[in-house]
Amino acid sequence: MAVVGSLTKGTGEVLEFRHVLLSSQHSQGRKEDFESLVHSLKKLQQDVNSCLTEIIEQEKTSETNQASKNQTTEDDDPDDSEDDLEDLDTTEKQNGAIQEPQLKKLRT
Repeated sequence: MAVVGSLTKGTGEVLEFRHVLLSSQHSQGRKEDFESLVHSLKKLQQDVNSCLTEIIEQEKTSETNQASKNQTTEDDDPDDSEDDLEDLDTTEKQNGAIQEPQLKKLRT
């Protein structure tokens, strides 16, 4: 006899967890079988929980990476004209279309 559990990821991958129950041959067999069942169920729960934790961490990492990619390609505040001017200046500097302003001394 065995305790079996399965978990299907969002990608369709099926993970299966199996723990074989130990059977006893003497008079306390039922008690030991029960203890073996409890142990196997606890082990199954630990395996599934650790697998779920790993999946959640992978999804968080994936979402964080995607969010940082989106943030660098989009203007975070469309009403922030100063930010837009900085972006424009940087682009024009890279293209060689703008020159840095020259400092001039003012007479007083």
